[in-house]
Amino acid sequence: MAGHKHNSISRLNNARTYKSNMRKMSKDPARSEQQRQKVYDAVVKTLLKRRSGSFTLDEIAVKIGGSKGIIYYYFKSKGDLLYKLNLYFWNFVQESFNSFADNADLTAREKLTALIKNYIIVSCDHWQLSNVLWSDIALGEVTPGQARAITRSRRNYIRFIADLVEDIIREEKLEKVNPKVAALMIFGLIVYVPTWYKRDGILSPEDIADYSVKMTFQGILSKKQ
Repeated sequence: MAGHKHNSISRLNNARTYKSNMRKMSKDPARSEQQRQKVYDAVVKTLLKRRSGSFTLDEIAVKIGGSKGIIYYYFKSKGDLLYKLNLYFWNFVQESFNSFADNADLTAREKLTALIKNYIIVSCDHWQLSNVLWSDIALGEVTPGQARAITRSRRNYIRFIADLVEDIIREEKLEKVNPKVAALMIFGLIVYVPTWYKRDGILSPEDIADYSVKMTFQGILSKKQ
């Protein structure tokens, strides 16, 4: 009886400690972001190792050295976690995009060059995450609405590339170039990079970005059609 009472008190104290820690984290944005980052890192490493979306929140909790309750504090479900993992990466892309997209002083060629280089550098900086998302293995359990939102983000990016290609064709009087096809080819070129990029490889992200720009403007958008 005494042992049962001791266990009940222990569980109660643990629950109070947990709630106290959660309240502290909710008041500390930096700590909350650090906790989310730990969850994301654990999920990405698991997905890369298995090459599938099969993992449980229990095992992620073990990897971050906490409880499943911590994960549920930040994410409604496994699907919500995977959805926000996608948003997490696209936020980096969007930040790099915003740095040049509305700059009226840049030509279409300069904007497309910036887009290619920035995307590649961002995806190499976060190559494990972008590798996972490129293969769509992190989309297995998101809701249909979330999947559409992610797809829409990618399509909007491709559409912006197509608009730039169209501007380049007009400004540089290129012929025999289909903007939509060109945009898909360029997008395919840059999103595939993290699947073969190595941090200790012979090419730096900047080298890869330069090569990709050359391939785009000396191949896909060559003036010599």
